[in-house]
Amino acid sequence: MDTFELGAELDSESMYGILSAEPEVRNWEKVERCRHSLDHLIGEERPIYGVSTGFGQLANRWIDRDKLGQLQVNLIRSHAAGMGEVIPREITKTAMKLLANSLAKGHSGIRRQTLQLLVDLIRHDIVPVSYQLGSLGASGDLAPLAHVALVLIGEGEVHGDDRPTDEILRENGLEPVVLEAKEGLALINGTHFITAYALHILRDVRKLLDQSAVASALTIEALRGTDAAFDPRIHELRRQRGQQEIARKMRDLLQGSLILESHHDPLVDHKVQDPYVLRCIPQVNGAILDAVEYLETVVSREVNAVTDNPLIFPDSAEVISGGNFHAEPLALPIETVNMALVELGNITERRLDRLVHPATKELPAFLASDPGVESGYMIAHYTAAAVLNRMRVLAHPAVTDNTPTSGSQEDHVSMGMNSATKLYTVLGLARKLVALELLFAVRGLNMQERPRSSERLERVIDFVNSRIPYVAEDHLTRDDMVRAEELLMGDELLSA
Repeated sequence: MDTFELGAELDSESMYGILSAEPEVRNWEKVERCRHSLDHLIGEERPIYGVSTGFGQLANRWIDRDKLGQLQVNLIRSHAAGMGEVIPREITKTAMKLLANSLAKGHSGIRRQTLQLLVDLIRHDIVPVSYQLGSLGASGDLAPLAHVALVLIGEGEVHGDDRPTDEILRENGLEPVVLEAKEGLALINGTHFITAYALHILRDVRKLLDQSAVASALTIEALRGTDAAFDPRIHELRRQRGQQEIARKMRDLLQGSLILESHHDPLVDHKVQDPYVLRCIPQVNGAILDAVEYLETVVSREVNAVTDNPLIFPDSAEVISGGNFHAEPLALPIETVNMALVELGNITERRLDRLVHPATKELPAFLASDPGVESGYMIAHYTAAAVLNRMRVLAHPAVTDNTPTSGSQEDHVSMGMNSATKLYTVLGLARKLVALELLFAVRGLNMQERPRSSERLERVIDFVNSRIPYVAEDHLTRDDMVRAEELLMGDELLSA
């Protein structure tokens, strides 16, 4: 099993290793030094937020020293107030790794044994159950992380095991931790769930953009489109990096196509220009790629960040309260990608419409072998319209909302967790539309007497037909649709 070092710097490529690698701590000195500094400050009986005071609006309440540990336990129990759908298991496990990485930086005051237990949970694949609703994207992902912290103290729920949590821990040779000053706050005061969602989304959205390029190239072939709009000279003049990258991919996919050669002369074919949804693929998908890279840049910084509060600086023996838990730096690019994927849905659905539209001369109406007697993919396009409508509803940015909490002490929040869970849903919906375009375009090509497409696209057509056998007559359409989506969930399509 691959490992990554907790507390080490991860770049924009190695950060994806967090998704599959297991954490290890090679340098405990920073963690132990920070804890020693905090213990010294506690001994001086200074007012330290969340250590010797209450939380939020209760920050002016002094806490006696003999109650500092109980304060942290109470914090975890009271903040474990999540509701809604269960967060996917793999995202919670990634959030735990990100939390451990932040704590290992040596500014949170966690004890070695507490951080070690968190690492052990990850390595033993003991993943707490947490919930989507409860984080406002400010003051950290409080409720979701509190459900994780519950398992460290032997409470809460564990994925795939209904037994008492302390029993599960002991079966794996682990003991619940007894929290001490500051530890509860350190465990829940960060952006780790939002960042975990973003990491998983980034991994999958890049693959989806590549799959969209394949599907749209097949659509161009089925509709007898031209590759003129992908000429590199056009895109060099625009100077947009994402646009240039998508145009290059389209050229590569279509290179050597005999279909293109068969109608390359506009004087014969009478097609001077394709509609925008074919001609402007580089401009639209390129802008989407730029938005994805904007989020990727932010996330590459966030996976290395310390987003706890207050923060401890052992060199100067100071504890400083700030707002690193505020998720605005993540929420804004997440919403940008959310809107970008809705745009991917918009342009994809318009290509679907052209593939089934009765006015499309290159293909039979609704891709039916006997239009009228048969309906073909007419209602599959209805489903696409319903999917797109749901995406458009989710396009509203959560980050523009604000609901002050904690007696207005926490008076501006990012709602970044809602932004992240929304984008996770939108990504799944966008995948459905791209799957439908792949399905429609291959069916359209199967219904034509045609020259060969490019070598790459012919391999894709053969691969799709091997998994979704072509049936000319009306049949159970949903089976085709489900199989097409399954093809996009794996890596085989792009390998083909």
